[in-house]
Amino acid sequence: MKKYLARGFAVDEGRCIKAKKIEAVLLDFLCNGHDSLSGKTIADIGCGSGHIAAYFSAGNQVWAADVIDQVTDTVRDNIHFLKIEHDTLPFSEEKFDIAILNHVIAHTMNKSKLLSETYRILKRGGLCYIANPNWFYPVEPYYHVPLLHYLPEYVFLKLSKYLGKNIENVYLISCLSLKKIAERAGFKVYDFTVRVINDPGKYFSEFRAPLGVRLPETASVISPTNIFILKK
Repeated sequence: MKKYLARGFAVDEGRCIKAKKIEAVLLDFLCNGHDSLSGKTIADIGCGSGHIAAYFSAGNQVWAADVIDQVTDTVRDNIHFLKIEHDTLPFSEEKFDIAILNHVIAHTMNKSKLLSETYRILKRGGLCYIANPNWFYPVEPYYHVPLLHYLPEYVFLKLSKYLGKNIENVYLISCLSLKKIAERAGFKVYDFTVRVINDPGKYFSEFRAPLGVRLPETASVISPTNIFILKK
């Protein structure tokens, strides 16, 4: 079971599997037939503990960024960490082949700015991996109170604090709204959600449909987590 650390929602456990999942989705999109990514410039935005960035540092040039330094000491020497100030990513234009936003969007109030900044730092044809909890799903993954997040956001955050669940504010968004924001930022959006659910072994996914049922693409709307590839 994952343990939330004192520094917030940054976690140490299970990060290698998450990195493998991200890598599998990216490799599938790229259709390059390799077992691992290599030779890429990668930005892990909202890097948390830094384990995912450290995983990709083998064979790639990786930079990690977050609003606070939460990097675990055991991986610090393997990554280049930069602090995010004033919602502006600390990178030059068209620097990266790949950006990773793994469960970061929900921690960001200004989602449009984050995606516009991500678009800015990617090279032409660059890719952004996004995983994000889906507002439509009845149990959100942070406070675990069924249906509470369907209330107006201000009420949701206040009640979650009153119940002793809120150690950090989250700002949830539906899969449909996230797609619209990404498209407005200039990205072309590819939805990998159902593909990952239907083939959990290939994508190192912890979530799978019950009884081995293969879900239709429309099931992405009610999935607990959405996975997108954005292409510049």
